[in-house]
Amino acid sequence: MPADASRQTARPRSCERLISPPRLLPLAALLTLSFGAGAQSGNEQTMAPVIVTDTAERQPDGYLATRTRVGKVEQDPHNIPQAITTVTSALMEEQQVGSLREAMRNVSGISFNAAEGGRSGDNMNLRGFYTFGDIYLDGIRDTAQYNRETFNYEQIDVLRGAGAMLFGRGQAGGVINQVSKTPLQTDKYKLTGSIGTDGYREVTADLNKRFNADIGLRVNLMNRDEGSWRENTANGDQPEVHRQGAAISLALNQDSNNRFWLNHYYLKTRDMPDYGISFDNATRRPSERFPSKSYWGTDKTFDNSDTTITTLVNEYHFDPDSMLRTQLRFADYKRSYWAQAPSATAAPSANAVSGSAKTRSMDYETVTLQSDYSTRFKTGTMGHEFLAGMEYLNEDNYRHGLRNFGGTTNANPPLYLPYKEATGAASSFTSDSYALYVQD
Repeated sequence: MPADASRQTARPRSCERLISPPRLLPLAALLTLSFGAGAQSGNEQTMAPVIVTDTAERQPDGYLATRTRVGKVEQDPHNIPQAITTVTSALMEEQQVGSLREAMRNVSGISFNAAEGGRSGDNMNLRGFYTFGDIYLDGIRDTAQYNRETFNYEQIDVLRGAGAMLFGRGQAGGVINQVSKTPLQTDKYKLTGSIGTDGYREVTADLNKRFNADIGLRVNLMNRDEGSWRENTANGDQPEVHRQGAAISLALNQDSNNRFWLNHYYLKTRDMPDYGISFDNATRRPSERFPSKSYWGTDKTFDNSDTTITTLVNEYHFDPDSMLRTQLRFADYKRSYWAQAPSATAAPSANAVSGSAKTRSMDYETVTLQSDYSTRFKTGTMGHEFLAGMEYLNEDNYRHGLRNFGGTTNANPPLYLPYKEATGAASSFTSDSYALYVQD
């Protein structure tokens, strides 16, 4: 039989099977009623669409820094035509880095000094040049002689090469810019504790509270204590580190074009300094006369400092491409120390008679006003990024040695007290600096 005839005879059979039996009629009636109800609901009034917009906070990507302000404006590091290394907070947290000196071990081209040139505190070279005049905190010079801690760092940007166009003065080695933590857009509460050898104990807290779209508060706290494997072989005294810090950042009026931040930072150190090992002038090498663990200080030596920094920041956005950023900072750095330098011939003594005393008392105050205007525009097919700004810096520095209230013998050993100055003339200066810049 032909195929066409076969299909014709098969079609009636299939049609007979598809005929619905009478018991399915109530279901068809129910479907008819439901379609009718849908047609009636279509006559109801429909509300207009509601559009909700918000700004998502950029999430940090571990070791990768996606934004930096070391170029005066916040931008992608790839847009700056100089080599930049950024140490992120994620890297510092995973390494349990406590000080700026430790964080800088992640940066190539950095070498560390041991008080050469009479400077104390953080003393480093970048690409062979001194950095004491090229350390910045949020874009403002932070040149005081103190030991910096990382508990309030969002990241550390290291800009290699001359930075005179962006920062006005400094060495050709580069710039180290510390970036402080500011309030986040979401709540965050983090407590970290660390324990290690030689009496190492550290506790940090990072607390962020977002009250509403306009107001946010972030508090960072730190307490660190640590000992050393070195000791005074005469009495067992060891160098010690005792540091406490608190940083508060208040964000105001954030849901507007006129935003404010009020930041306050305080760091207290009460250390027993270690001046290092003795040096043999004859061999021009470290002395092997005494064990490497020998420490010439005692529990009477000290390194006390109090650092207070208060900053008011304002950002006014004229439009998405134009902004005026102004910072006003008051900073006070107080430090007093007595360190016992090692002797190449005399072993450590229990009362700090051997070795030589290195003392200093200083008070350094600064007032800084900095304002930067930035905008983007085009002239024809050429794009421009225009920068202009000014800075005023007032510095007031006072430095003196400490007075010895004892002697230099075992019967009358030396005794220095914090901030008790010697009777000679002090070294001091006051300076006012003004600067303007324009860049396109």
